[in-house]
Amino acid sequence: TELTGVSSEDFEYSTSLTLREESNPDTLEEKGLAIKENKKLAKRKKEDKKEKTEGGKYYGREHAFLSLANLLGVKVEQIYDECFLFQVRKIMGRLGKVIVRYNVKDSELEKLLINSIELDLSEIAVSPVYIPSIKKRVNKLALHSQKITSFIDFPFGESLFKSKLNDVKTSIKDGVDGFTVMLPTMLLDQENIKEFRSQVKKLGKIHGVEKGVSLVATDITDAQIKQAFKTVEKSGLDSITFVFGDATEQVIKERLTAIEKYKGSKTLKILGNVRSAEDTVEIFKLGADVILTPYADEIGAELVKRFDIKTAKLR
Repeated sequence: TELTGVSSEDFEYSTSLTLREESNPDTLEEKGLAIKENKKLAKRKKEDKKEKTEGGKYYGREHAFLSLANLLGVKVEQIYDECFLFQVRKIMGRLGKVIVRYNVKDSELEKLLINSIELDLSEIAVSPVYIPSIKKRVNKLALHSQKITSFIDFPFGESLFKSKLNDVKTSIKDGVDGFTVMLPTMLLDQENIKEFRSQVKKLGKIHGVEKGVSLVATDITDAQIKQAFKTVEKSGLDSITFVFGDATEQVIKERLTAIEKYKGSKTLKILGNVRSAEDTVEIFKLGADVILTPYADEIGAELVKRFDIKTAKLR
């Protein structure tokens, strides 16, 4: 992924220049690596000299970062940091944190809210039981830009539809920005399809918040997937979510190949135990618009640590 006119290789190059100035290789192996690195840097400097700005003056990429730092009156390391953080947030902006377990403490919710804003998470999707507590902390911390959604009737969607509607109404009253309702896969069977369409239609008519439905992805046929997309596409819903439970990232990627071919214009969300940035990016490439995972904030924290981003203030 590249910034406008600045690639990730450029960051590595600029950072390497700084590291080379500070390092003092003591071993023969380190000296050999230093020689190789200096050759690479010399080659990059030649390439830099070939590049011109619109004004016709030659500038190396390192000089551009230094110039920007001087202009803003900050250290060049801060410019590197913020550029890295910008790219990390592009990933995190399509990741949502899902909390559907029943042993989360209020202190954990508060920490999550603060980190989610810093990382720019797409949303926090929680069981309705957590809505009052999490909204209270949103108001306390003045974090109103964070989207909070209610995930209703997880994990199988087997409650009566009347009960689901009551949870939707309560969640909206408690101040959520959206909701997702689990529906049982059996509603996609031919004898139940009218009921599926009826429920989707009723949910789609609710106004004022983002709305979606979800289905278990591990026991659904291609014909059922096609019918689900077709129905949601004609409704007032905003999204459809496929839930993978404890399935591995590999299973998610394999199944998503079948799911994506029926995708329409509605947002496609995947809920599963995705744990790494690498798998996150691969799943996006396979067609998912948003990934909901219990590890969203942990993925962000790992990236911040990996690239030593000091400007990210995580708790």
